[in-house]
Amino acid sequence: MKVVERLVGDVAVLELAGKLDCGAGESYFQDIVEGLTKRGQVKVVIDLKDVAHLDTTCLGHLIAAHIRFQRNRGGVHLLRTPARIRQLLSIVRLDHILVTFDTEEHAVAAFAVATRKSG
Repeated sequence: MKVVERLVGDVAVLELAGKLDCGAGESYFQDIVEGLTKRGQVKVVIDLKDVAHLDTTCLGHLIAAHIRFQRNRGGVHLLRTPARIRQLLSIVRLDHILVTFDTEEHAVAAFAVATRKSG
């Protein structure tokens, strides 16, 4: 898995590429989440456009990260999610928790809307 990280205001944007296969004992994704947490980054957009595969263990890590960040007025938004991953989210009924956006602008802006509603 390849990860490119950048900031858009107070939102961390992670561009992922390759296979997200956490079931093979890979802790790379968890290390990324730990690093974001230590830096106080709680608003995270994950671009899945170039992700070829997402296993259920990584899906669990995404949910855990979302909950962890949401407790601190943030969360995880998914960006450009491939149809096969959208279908998986729908099947396991997580598509209302891990919200998918088609554009980075909308994914980032949704954090501002959520902050205004909860504040």
